[in-house]
Amino acid sequence: MDKALTTIEFDKVLNILSGFALSSAGKRRCLNALPENDIKKIILNQKLTTQAQNAYRLSVNAVPTENLPDITETLGILKNKITLGDSFEILKQIPDKCIDLILTDPPYGIKANSMQLGRNG
Repeated sequence: MDKALTTIEFDKVLNILSGFALSSAGKRRCLNALPENDIKKIILNQKLTTQAQNAYRLSVNAVPTENLPDITETLGILKNKITLGDSFEILKQIPDKCIDLILTDPPYGIKANSMQLGRNG
């Protein structure tokens, strides 16, 4: 496969592709891309690419796409992590503008606003 990649100058293709990346993390991902030979993965990746392209077209005026910060380190800190503590203090440790949504699922049986929530409530 290496000879084939050299023949088609795949490294040049990756360099061109990385020129379209909007962040340093995106550029790294482009430069490290490898060809795929599993047809199911190819079809899935084509669908994901089409969806991303359509989302970008719809939001091009609403979403800032220049000078995106690299949040790889922040995501690494937060990924698959359960943190016990005062949420106001924990949130102070997270850089601004790096999280779009936090979804919580409080435990059953708690009381909120005078309503009892839970299986029996």
